[in-house]
Amino acid sequence: MRTAIALISCVIVIFILLSTEKQTSQNANATGTATKDVSSRRSWLNNETMRSHTAESPSPSGNGRRKPSMDQDTSSDIRSRSFTTTRTPTTSASLLSQPFQIFQLGDPRSASTFQFELLCSIVTWKMLPITSKEIPCRFIKRTQMRGNRFQRRLREKVANNETFVFKAHNDPGVIRELVKSTHLVVFSSGGVGSSFAIYTQQYNRLQRCPECEVDQYQPLFQLSDTEVSQIKEHMKIFGIIRQCCGLQMSQYEMQRLHGCDMTKYLDRSSYPNCEQHSADEMRAMEDAFAASPIPFRVSSPEYNWAKPGDCARFRGEIVVNGKGFNGKVFLGCEDIP
Repeated sequence: MRTAIALISCVIVIFILLSTEKQTSQNANATGTATKDVSSRRSWLNNETMRSHTAESPSPSGNGRRKPSMDQDTSSDIRSRSFTTTRTPTTSASLLSQPFQIFQLGDPRSASTFQFELLCSIVTWKMLPITSKEIPCRFIKRTQMRGNRFQRRLREKVANNETFVFKAHNDPGVIRELVKSTHLVVFSSGGVGSSFAIYTQQYNRLQRCPECEVDQYQPLFQLSDTEVSQIKEHMKIFGIIRQCCGLQMSQYEMQRLHGCDMTKYLDRSSYPNCEQHSADEMRAMEDAFAASPIPFRVSSPEYNWAKPGDCARFRGEIVVNGKGFNGKVFLGCEDIP
């Protein structure tokens, strides 16, 4: 009996020892797993902290986030972006980005062509690193805007995130409507569109310094100082060619070439002083403009400059053939308001 009890006691002791050893092993494994899990989380947090620090590291100038360069696209596919922003009329607080969807509106003879050309130059310049395709920059005639065809095509272009710069002297209503609910924005040269434009050009300021107008667009399009300088030089020459050359030139120059007395207009800020540029100087400006790094889109070459030598050709048509605005017969000297 005593032997049996002793055996049973031994078995119990062995069982207790084995159970204790197993529990100790399990605790050790659990501790190791927990330690490994904590280590893994710390490593992940360190990586995230490093990643966050890299994303928010100061620029060399020491202020704020590192900004992407103008050639760097921060989206996966800029052509697939969808915008449903609402623009506040006549505000310059919003920054414009691809796709550029712009309508230039304004009354005739309000320097609308200058604003249109400036917008087209800026958009073309900004899109050069992105696409080699020509940016649609078109004047939409009043007759083209009638009916549903134009409205349907405009809505499609906006919905498809296409980049374009269009110009018109009237709005049948669809432009104002799209400005309220899409990425489309309006720039106005005065009159038509000025009540809902993101920016309205000031005619008197433009006449005093055409190239200075570029400064107004720098914050909107996030232009660098180098870009502003290049566009200013481009637009300075364009302004002279636009006013002093072609069959849509300044009214002052058209009358002056026909021998009208311009004495009473000389002190006006809008007077272009084309007579201060000799034929050789004009040709030099034509050559410089043709060599500009900013692409130029030829529009209505039958009326406007398209290539070097056109200024002399148009001057001959005016002086020798008696042509006036848009090639019509010059009707005589008239008061210019």
